[in-house]
Amino acid sequence: MTGVQTCALPISKAREYYYRGLHEYLKGNKEAMAIARENFERVAQLAPDSALGPTHVAFSHWWDAFRGWSDSPSRSLDLAGEWAAKAMTMEDADGQAHAVMAHVLLLRREHDKALEVAQQAVCIRPQCVNANGHLGNILYYYGKPAEAIEHMKRAIRNMPVYSPWFVDILAASYKEYGQLDNATAAAREALRLKPDDLDARLILIDAYRSAGREARAQEIAQELLAIDPTFSLAKWSATQPYREPATLDRIAGNLRAAGLPA
Repeated sequence: MTGVQTCALPISKAREYYYRGLHEYLKGNKEAMAIARENFERVAQLAPDSALGPTHVAFSHWWDAFRGWSDSPSRSLDLAGEWAAKAMTMEDADGQAHAVMAHVLLLRREHDKALEVAQQAVCIRPQCVNANGHLGNILYYYGKPAEAIEHMKRAIRNMPVYSPWFVDILAASYKEYGQLDNATAAAREALRLKPDDLDARLILIDAYRSAGREARAQEIAQELLAIDPTFSLAKWSATQPYREPATLDRIAGNLRAAGLPA
């Protein structure tokens, strides 16, 4: 009995750290992500044969790189790739580490490889929420919004409590597909879930400008600047890995015309 209890204790503690980390992770901000990573690193220590800890440590580093939360985004991206590569080789790898690796490749502007690895993630776990959601994001930046919509709907449908980020991707994909009413409805839902969501506001500004609703676009732009007075299009554009530069140029043009600073 003693041996069983001793063996079970690290697994029990690992589960506890995982859920603590997940609670912080879903908040989607810099401070919470740092706390989440500490918890996920403990999972990796306590359950070294499981891909769960390394996968989520990789996710946390990727967010730091993608959002510019790190003092060295390039180092964060390297760490995301290292942890993801480790998790991908483990026996219980479930495709989520592949999703992280795909996004590492996306930020490196290796779009074809990113899409290939993201598709592998969904092949491993066809109904996996994160695999479908992250493939949707890759497809969006790749320039395939119709396919992105399909995978984002699947991800949201399969997850009772989902990240506002998933809704942002859905809204952005609707926008690029030309379904502006659906785009604004989804972006407003993202704001309901996360009232300070900058991405949702950027999508709304672009959608309203595209629909000729310039006054509404300017109003949302002012809301965004009230939340983040340091926002600049140059800093934001540097984080956006669109396969087609013309897409980013068009979106940035709409944001600039609505009053966001260069």
